[in-house]
Amino acid sequence: MFEKVTSQAENKSARTMARLGILWVHLLLCVGFPESASIKYWPKSTPMEFHIPAPPHVIDPFMQTTEYHSAGTRFDLNCEAWGLNVTLKWLQDGSTISPTHAYITEHPDNGTLSFHGFTRRDEGYFQCRASNQYGVSLSQVVEVRQSVTPQFNNDVKNAMTFTVHEGGGIALPCHDRPTFIPQASYNWYNRTDTYQYQIHVKRHDRMDMDINGTLYITTVERSDAGDYYACAVQSVQLGKISLPKLPYISLKVEKTKETKVIPKVLGWTGHVTADKGGEVTLECFFSGNPKPVIRWRDGEQDTTIINGTGRRIYVSRSSHQLTISRLTDNDEGTYICEAENSKGSARASTFLNVTSRPLFEKESPQIIIAPTGSDATFSCVAKGAFREQPLAPPDWTINGNSIGPKQDEQISLSEDKTKLTVHNVTKDDVMSVQCNVSNSRGYAFGNGYLAVIE
Repeated sequence: MFEKVTSQAENKSARTMARLGILWVHLLLCVGFPESASIKYWPKSTPMEFHIPAPPHVIDPFMQTTEYHSAGTRFDLNCEAWGLNVTLKWLQDGSTISPTHAYITEHPDNGTLSFHGFTRRDEGYFQCRASNQYGVSLSQVVEVRQSVTPQFNNDVKNAMTFTVHEGGGIALPCHDRPTFIPQASYNWYNRTDTYQYQIHVKRHDRMDMDINGTLYITTVERSDAGDYYACAVQSVQLGKISLPKLPYISLKVEKTKETKVIPKVLGWTGHVTADKGGEVTLECFFSGNPKPVIRWRDGEQDTTIINGTGRRIYVSRSSHQLTISRLTDNDEGTYICEAENSKGSARASTFLNVTSRPLFEKESPQIIIAPTGSDATFSCVAKGAFREQPLAPPDWTINGNSIGPKQDEQISLSEDKTKLTVHNVTKDDVMSVQCNVSNSRGYAFGNGYLAVIE
């Protein structure tokens, strides 16, 4: 009979089934197929009650993910699959995990992989392997990395002093900042001549911060002078914050007779690359007095960008940031920010390159139910971003093993290698089929199988 092998409790499985929208499909041999029966392609989102020989079908992990864990923590990776007499095992970087591993324990009875006292040596790419007498199915890959939250080195040699005229602008770098993994956000604190206690610097029209932690004071006032400006690195996800113990930055403000200042570029986003379907924020910062008006323009269309365009393009309240969500190929191009006041104008431009890891054009490869004597063809068609190099041909495996350049005569590849055909199938040709398409941004991995009926 059909069975489910899972590392989750039954109530979690119920939630999983509800999430995937499972529709039970009974494939009974007694129903049979007419002599003219065609090959059936089954959606993978519809797990089946197996009354015909078939390889397992992994339903969790069902998407590529990256997990970050602190050193010394304990956690589990879980695997869930459907099929007959399924055995679950985990692979680390493509290899089986030793049963004598000191820090990682496998539980084959339920598919759980347990980490004890996690360290950097346990990092890697983990994939669940589900097997039975009919074939081998592989899950999507889970990347596991150690989170890192270092401190500032508090070296007095890193102290910096900046001098600026009143009414001018200044960019204060988050100098010698520690690198958090995963990436953290930034905040600034200061103690000025006016305020003798360390306070949080709030972002407003005159003060703003870019994604790299640089603090911009676009119109400096005498009250901004102080001997203690400190950048803090903070991770809300990890609940960690790193603050320097030494006064890294001092700001001195000089008086000037000229109070009106022409706009000047203080900083901007240069060439930036972002993934299709994702989100990107472009930034530009200008000094100037009176405060300049900032506008964003689409350099390709030579049009002014309207806030809220398509409910996915937004300009921040300060106009320093332009955020584009749900990126498409058409978003690629040059973006211009312009600043203007009564004294003059300035502009900066950036080029946005929209790229993508391979994306399947349709579910690849498929679940195929074929009558004996027919040909079963799996497809693996993916595409990258527009105007980029064509993708390399997919890599095919059967039951997790490469078919190699000299595949069996019964199995053939199309000229462009996007189709794999099993000819004249027999009841012994039940198998799992995997394909993988890669580029510099990532990969698309699919797992299908062939079931054969009389």
